[in-house]
Amino acid sequence: SVPVGESLGWEKHDESDQFFRVESGQAVLETRSTPKAKTKTEKLTNGYAAVVPVGVWHNVTNVSKSEPLQLY
Repeated sequence: SVPVGESLGWEKHDESDQFFRVESGQAVLETRSTPKAKTKTEKLTNGYAAVVPVGVWHNVTNVSKSEPLQLY
């Protein structure tokens, strides 16, 4: 669960892909190849899923105005 307006924080995984599925709420998934590379942004809502490949920097932010982001 991610509170309104908060994010998971930038991170990358060197040994496995990262899978996200939104159960409820609205999110923005940001990805980039290096910490200073141009950021790609995708909106995710209820039922959407995304896979971040191994070694890619990523961050998920709750952009809902009133509800926590529920994801796994």
